Amino acid sequence: MFRSIFPIVLVLAVAGVAAGRFFSERVTPDAARSNVSPTSVQASTSFGRRPSQAYGQQIAIAPDAAGNYATDVEIDGRLIHMVVDTGATYVSLTNEDADAIGFRPAPADYTYRTVTANGTGVAAKVRIDRLQIGFMEIDDVDAFVLPTGALGTSLLGMSALNRLGSVEMLNGMLVLRQ
Repeated sequence: MFRSIFPIVLVLAVAGVAAGRFFSERVTPDAARSNVSPTSVQASTSFGRRPSQAYGQQIAIAPDAAGNYATDVEIDGRLIHMVVDTGATYVSLTNEDADAIGFRPAPADYTYRTVTANGTGVAAKVRIDRLQIGFMEIDDVDAFVLPTGALGTSLLGMSALNRLGSVEMLNGMLVLRQ
C-alpha cells in the first residue's frame, strides 16, 4: 500500500511547495491590491507618508487616509508632496511650494483665470524644467502658481499626467505608466 500512495503523496508535496513558492513570491499586500509584479523598488519619501510602489515601468499609488492619491514629486531638484488630480488641467503649485522650488511670480504675473471646486481665482503660469515621479521624468511642464491660501496642497495635474503612457485605476490603486 505504501508503494501505491507514495507517488501521489510525492506529487502533492511537490505541487504544494511549488504553489507556496509561487504565492510567496508574487502575492505581497501591495502586489495583491495593484495586480502588478513588484521589483522591490520604492519611490522615496521624506514626508513620513506611505511611499508609492514602483513596479517595472509603472508606479502604483495607494490612497491616503482621506482617499486622495498623493505622492512625492521632484520638481527642478526639490521634493514636493502632491495630490494626483486628473481634474486639474495644469500642475498647480501652492505659493509656498513654488517659492521652495524657486518660482516667485510678481503680483502682475497672476493673469490667468482659474475655475476650481473652491470657485474662481487667478494664477501665474510657470514652466517646470524637469518633473520626476519616482523614475519617470517629464521635461518642460506647464504649471500654475496660485496665490497664498488659494490651494491647500500642490496638485499633479494633466499638464504632466497626459505626458505619461497611461493613468488608470487598478484594484484600488492609481497606476501611472510611462
